[in-house]
Amino acid sequence: MAALFQIPIRPVPAAFTTRSLANDDNGGVFTVAGAETATVPAGLTPGFNAFFNGAGALGFTASSTTVTDERVAGATNPSCNIVCTAADTYKIIGSKA
Repeated sequence: MAALFQIPIRPVPAAFTTRSLANDDNGGVFTVAGAETATVPAGLTPGFNAFFNGAGALGFTASSTTVTDERVAGATNPSCNIVCTAADTYKIIGSKA
């Protein structure tokens, strides 16, 4: 029998303010209202992912990680997803303000 994985369910988006991402954020949905920064630290769970949306401007800062930001600029209500593609390597896709 295949192993089952537990996926955290967050039915209501949580407000995101400037801070480091943590394993508890895996699978999270976050609303960004202002100019905020998400620091992407080393050691997050393989397969880590999180979704961000809202009218705010969200920046990402790498901390001992490789972060590739492929977002398209100019959105009035941006949304993006950050995904761990390999150990301490992340890709951001979607849109930004």
